[in-house]
Amino acid sequence: MKVFTNQGTEFETQFDLEELGEGSWSLRAPEGVDADQVDWPTPEQCSAAAGVALEFFDAGDDPKRAEAILRVVEGVELNGEKVDYDAAVALMDEDLREQLHLDLAPCTDQEFLDEYAEAHKAKYKEEFRVQ
Repeated sequence: MKVFTNQGTEFETQFDLEELGEGSWSLRAPEGVDADQVDWPTPEQCSAAAGVALEFFDAGDDPKRAEAILRVVEGVELNGEKVDYDAAVALMDEDLREQLHLDLAPCTDQEFLDEYAEAHKAKYKEEFRVQ
């Protein structure tokens, strides 16, 4: 576990950043601190503390709770080609994507995209593509 201080704000707040494995990290605010009053660190600050590029995953870009899950930013492949993960997400069926998120999180971008591609093919009887 790594402890770091968010010093880019009026108040200094220490956070616990713990590697969970599978490319995921947990970010926890101090005990007894109201999550709505926490000045959460940016993904860049978390990345610097962890030594890897991280982004907020299931807590959104502005988490307002005592714990947030972050994931390692990675490149992904679809049908043997590199694709932009955010572009792929934008093209996904929203209901199917949300159901898979509930079933799989936390997971890597590649694991999620692979599972989504299978589910998409089963539902629509065609390959999922990002162009």
